[in-house]
Amino acid sequence: MIEKINISKIVLYICVTVVIIFTVRSCQLDSEVIQECHDACKDLGNRLVEVTTRTCECSGGGIGEEPDTQLKWVLPR
Repeated sequence: MIEKINISKIVLYICVTVVIIFTVRSCQLDSEVIQECHDACKDLGNRLVEVTTRTCECSGGGIGEEPDTQLKWVLPR
């Protein structure tokens, strides 16, 4: 019975370690991704502000984002 519990703990620790390793490796940015974002912003006439593993933010807004109409104010005449 005791050996079964110890084996279960070992398997659990191995699984947790594997999950942590894959999570950390998926968060890394390649220089190629940064260069692609820089080129895309340059093509749009903007400058690169921020690059993450999920977004590419240019000075004129993120690539592929819809314009935010909530920030536009219209004065009645």
